[in-house]
Amino acid sequence: MTAVMKTSLSETEVDRLRRNI
Repeated sequence: MTAVMKTSLSETEVDRLRRNI
């Protein structure tokens, strides 16, 4: 479960970073 949560957070962070650029 932690791995899935971490993956979800990672994807959200990447999306935010990509939007920032």
